[in-house]
Amino acid sequence: MHQLAAPDTPTRTSGIQSSLEEFLCPVDEAARIIGQKWTLQIVHHLLDRPTCRFCELQEALGGVNPSTLSSRLKMLEEEGLVHRVQVSAIPPHVEYSLTQMGAELHDVIAAITAWSNTWLCHGDSPCCAPGTASGVTDSARSGITHHCEDA
Repeated sequence: MHQLAAPDTPTRTSGIQSSLEEFLCPVDEAARIIGQKWTLQIVHHLLDRPTCRFCELQEALGGVNPSTLSSRLKMLEEEGLVHRVQVSAIPPHVEYSLTQMGAELHDVIAAITAWSNTWLCHGDSPCCAPGTASGVTDSARSGITHHCEDA
């Protein structure tokens, strides 16, 4: 007689793999959105403003290419983090603001800031310089402090 193995019997390895996938899935999904360059900086800048124009964002972020900024804003809008409004004033313009989903990234940005201040911003190599996109002005308004603000 042949001994039949139970179908789909979980092994020790597959059980670990399954729980790891359950843990990583939300991280992977969030990283797909907020892990792109400039994305958290855009959200950070929008946190302390009711609305912001494209040109204001571009100026505040400094080195961002206009097409990169445009594609990140479009992606953030499609993902539900940013709201885009076409204003028919003279001159016509577009204003961006955070949705509730986007605003809830405040604690994530605060945690990243704290981690960065602890592990990356030290000694003669501060993480940010006053007046930069991640520097004093925006951070002070949002309640997120950087190590280099004390300098």
